[in-house]
Amino acid sequence: MTFWSAATCRRFFLRRLVAASQRIKTAPIMFRPLVPLKSSDKSPHSQLHSVAKLIALSHNHFDKMNLIAPEVQRESAMQKKLLMAIVTSSAICVGTSVAQSLESPKDKPAGSVKLPDNWSSHVTVKDLTDEIGESSTRMSQNLKKASDFDKFLKNINTEGHLAAVLTALVQEHPESGKWKGIAADIQEQALIVAKAAEAKGGKNFRDAQAAHKKIADLVKKGDGGDRTGAAGASDGSPDWPSLGALGDVMKRVEPSYKYIRGKMSNEAAFKKDSETIRHNAAMLYIFGQISPAFRPAEADMPKLSGTMSSAAADLLEAVNAADFAKASEANTAINTSCNECHKIKRFVKKGSDLDF
Repeated sequence: MTFWSAATCRRFFLRRLVAASQRIKTAPIMFRPLVPLKSSDKSPHSQLHSVAKLIALSHNHFDKMNLIAPEVQRESAMQKKLLMAIVTSSAICVGTSVAQSLESPKDKPAGSVKLPDNWSSHVTVKDLTDEIGESSTRMSQNLKKASDFDKFLKNINTEGHLAAVLTALVQEHPESGKWKGIAADIQEQALIVAKAAEAKGGKNFRDAQAAHKKIADLVKKGDGGDRTGAAGASDGSPDWPSLGALGDVMKRVEPSYKYIRGKMSNEAAFKKDSETIRHNAAMLYIFGQISPAFRPAEADMPKLSGTMSSAAADLLEAVNAADFAKASEANTAINTSCNECHKIKRFVKKGSDLDF
């Protein structure tokens, strides 16, 4: 089925309205007030409002027919039915167009993704808040003095964006409890750190240092007492690209990948460090889920990162079942998926956000 745009509908029906109105002696009374219906008004909402106004004016016009001679009223009766049918049809058409525009993917954040319903069963609130704490610690190592800040700008910037992404995941988690509000506050400060670390200088260093102190205090606040609990419904999918870049996420993916590879050399190491393996697999899983949001224009990203995420989910199941054989298969699949993605993305352009 082909749908007309609101503007096309309006032009078509107004032409019919004018043609029909030419047979009504008092047509100028009706159409003189319709000047606001200009084709330059592109907003679907404005177009619908204009058509609604047209309907009101039409009713008002025909109400006036009661004050006119009976023969004119009889002539107008037929025109009333015709005109009101056309106007109503125009409203329906424009209304449909407005509804389509509201539901159009173009109106949704370009960098939004829908997380699987069961994602929180793979990634706990503690997984995410521990990561935020570790990111804060890494920031602090480069914020002790201005010379360190100037030297490690890129690392500080990355950690600020990574913390912002992690806090968004906490806010999305259905069991975030008190951490939901704390995460929102940390996110605000993390983005201040990232912004400050875009350039050298004493002022930027002080801004980053002050924001980091607030982050550290908020992490301590979150760590005190019960971490989890029921949380309110999410307000909508985060705009991930506004929080960071794919490279910021990949900087955390790489250590998880290397840790898992190192611990999967034998069954003894796998069983000894199974909890840390599980944690790192959880990070690979969730980062694989949100990675396409950072590259919304690249149609192959969901499949490439989804393969890694799926393999990480298999590893999580194997760890929970203490099945070393299945864990080894999942580890191999993770390695393969990473290599395939990097062949296509990482080395395409030197200096890209995957060139780390």
